[in-house]
Amino acid sequence: MSKQLQGIKSHLPMIRTRRVRDRSRAGELAYSTEQNNPSVRAFIGRCVRVPANFNANIYKEDEVYLHGLDHLKNTDLALMLYFKYGAQIMDEVRQIVTWKFGGSGEVSSFLDFACGYGRVTRFLIQELPPERIWVSDIYASAVGFQQDQFGVNGFVSVTDPENLICEQKYDFIFVASLFSHLPQRRFGAWLKKLHGLLTPRGLLAFSVHDEYILRDQTIPAGGCRFLSDSESKYLATGEYGSMFVTEGFVRDMIQQTIGPNWSYLRLRRGLCGFQDIYLIGANPQEEFSTLNFRLGPEGHLDKCGLLPTGDIQLQGWAGDPATGKAIDEVRVFVNGQVVQRCKPTLPRPDVVTVLCEPKYANAGWECTLPVSESSAQLSDEVLEVQAVSADGVNTVLHLSTLKAAIGRRLS
Repeated sequence: MSKQLQGIKSHLPMIRTRRVRDRSRAGELAYSTEQNNPSVRAFIGRCVRVPANFNANIYKEDEVYLHGLDHLKNTDLALMLYFKYGAQIMDEVRQIVTWKFGGSGEVSSFLDFACGYGRVTRFLIQELPPERIWVSDIYASAVGFQQDQFGVNGFVSVTDPENLICEQKYDFIFVASLFSHLPQRRFGAWLKKLHGLLTPRGLLAFSVHDEYILRDQTIPAGGCRFLSDSESKYLATGEYGSMFVTEGFVRDMIQQTIGPNWSYLRLRRGLCGFQDIYLIGANPQEEFSTLNFRLGPEGHLDKCGLLPTGDIQLQGWAGDPATGKAIDEVRVFVNGQVVQRCKPTLPRPDVVTVLCEPKYANAGWECTLPVSESSAQLSDEVLEVQAVSADGVNTVLHLSTLKAAIGRRLS
């Protein structure tokens, strides 16, 4: 349940289609497709639409990847966290785009604003031609990396929206984890600026930290709390900290900066089960009632331990946030073959507290994998855990080598 970061740094506006850096060299990559990591290979085969064309290159200064690596202390686990959430965000975007436009192919211009180094773009280019995609970030290196690796259009962002140079209009603007870090003085200004970049049929989607995430702190009467703290190593915390808001605050910002009585839709925990997503159309009376947004099963493999007998014990939690839906079973795979199944029945009050989901009171699960080989012999085996809902929707909760999982922090 780590926060989702998007890198932002440079303060110089640039022409939107200009190449801002030279083509990336192998030495500039934290991970290269050619490395052929067994976990990454398994993930691509399982979760990527066109595996043969998937670009898995990760830039060495990608803060999203580095934050996961710092948290998990293991390259294999950090890679899976990075790609897993990239694929999940793409699924969430796909649902919204399909509802609004009838499919990705009907979107003539897509802007990923505060895009980072392409965690989502690598999936997006499998569904939309790169020439229809624009990326923007305050890190010039992030824009240049994406232009070079994925062939998309790009322009460098700025701190003050008044200084942003962008003549293009977009059918769909996606902003993940920027408003969740903006101070109040920037929130409304960026909302107005980005909404103004929509085509007449356009839609803006952006994510925020809802008040429930704070838990042990209260939101002031104004509906927002800004903390001068973030995972970014480079940005001034006064410009990029941690922002927590109520729905009332977001609604007021929409009415004050875009227009009174402007329609919007809040998708609670719509971004990776953590941040809320808000949708605002170019049309002030956009009708959202037909959007059937499905949050799929969620959960974690929390522990993977080697028992004295040589068996492997797995523990975690799984739940389905959708109304009226429940987890049917948790499936455990080794090298693509199902080796164990179990149901969530164990108490997990901690999950209820963190996610404010009372239905997760008994979301805990555990199972044991009998093995005869030693952990060293199992090191290259690929462990995958899936949660399957009663209506057949499934989510990959974990995927890594056993060597990476055993005895390590996993969530």
